[in-house]
Amino acid sequence: MENKSVNETEDPPNDDDSILESVRLMQTAKTYIQYLPTQLQNEEYKKICDLVEKYIETYCKHNIVYDEIDIPPDNSKPIRYCTHCYKTFK
Repeated sequence: MENKSVNETEDPPNDDDSILESVRLMQTAKTYIQYLPTQLQNEEYKKICDLVEKYIETYCKHNIVYDEIDIPPDNSKPIRYCTHCYKTFK
C-alpha cells in the first residue's frame, strides 16, 4: 500500500451508496468532535470541524422529511430535516 502525504487527496466516493455511507460517517464524526467546548478548540481543530461540515454540505443528497417535535407543554412545532445528515431546513 502506497503512503500518501496529508496534502494529497483522493477522488471522492462516486457511487450513491458509498457517498451516502460517507456522509453518515462524517455526520457521526461531526457529532463527536462538537463535544469539545469552543473555548478549548484551537485553530487546527476548528479547521477540521469546518472541513467535516463542508464535506457533508458538498456530498449529501438531502432526503428532506417533514415532522413535528413536541414542545412542552402540549405543543408541537413542524420541522423539515434531512434523514441523512440531519440538517434542518426552514
